[in-house]
Amino acid sequence: MRDAPDSFMPLNIGLYLADTAHLNVAEHGAYLLLLMAYWRHGGPLVDDDVELRNIAKMSPLKWKKSRKRIRAFFFSIFIGGQACLGQKRAELELRKALELHDKKSKAGIAGNIKRWGNRIADGSHSDPGANRKSIADGIANASPVPIPLPLELKTSNQSSAPPTASPSPKPPDPKPQSQPKGRRWTAEDEIPPNWTFEAERLRAENNLPPINLPVENIKFTNYWIAKNGRAAAHLDWKRTYLNWILNANGAKNGNGSTPKRTSTDKHLAGIAQLVAERRAGQG
Repeated sequence: MRDAPDSFMPLNIGLYLADTAHLNVAEHGAYLLLLMAYWRHGGPLVDDDVELRNIAKMSPLKWKKSRKRIRAFFFSIFIGGQACLGQKRAELELRKALELHDKKSKAGIAGNIKRWGNRIADGSHSDPGANRKSIADGIANASPVPIPLPLELKTSNQSSAPPTASPSPKPPDPKPQSQPKGRRWTAEDEIPPNWTFEAERLRAENNLPPINLPVENIKFTNYWIAKNGRAAAHLDWKRTYLNWILNANGAKNGNGSTPKRTSTDKHLAGIAQLVAERRAGQG
């Protein structure tokens, strides 16, 4: 995925070496690869041994031997019914990166307003609308340019009325712009964890009841893989997924009431909101 907060992941070498002195070479590499995947995904990893082993580039036998030592650096967390692994230091650095990006973005906007606003105020930077108006007025009030007659007409028709201007050639029609084509959802596509975080946040903000998110993810994947025709291709699969989750039917308690959100749900919704705001700032 390329929805990471930044291309550069901070690494405190002193703290890292102090915490990982008991790891062997292969376990060092596996742990760093998991941290990098965590950073690039912008949040917790799915708690699945096969997926974690593939990220760590370890064989099943080596993962079985090192699994306990590597997983000790993470804590278990459930997001929308999906078991995930969080990492305390990575979450702290992600939050700092998002806050720093927001500060830089706001400072850049304020600087542009100050720079261009001052130039327009003192007259050194003219208003583009005024320039267009002055050019249009000049064209409207310009004197017509006489068109010279051919030599034979000049000699034989000196007393005749001046010839009228020939009509201007019609400009060629602009080429129609090709519309961007969407793509289909394939069996190789996976739903990124940060999509699920944002979907949970949107449902919470709109007071929608909780849903079984893993089941909805499976239904979404199976539906669009089996879908045929032009309607199966989409330009923005993230928005398609979010609409699917927003339209999903929520679960109910035995008495028919909607389950209340827990403090963990609110915390995860806050993390998802920070990630979404950071992406909006990049857009």
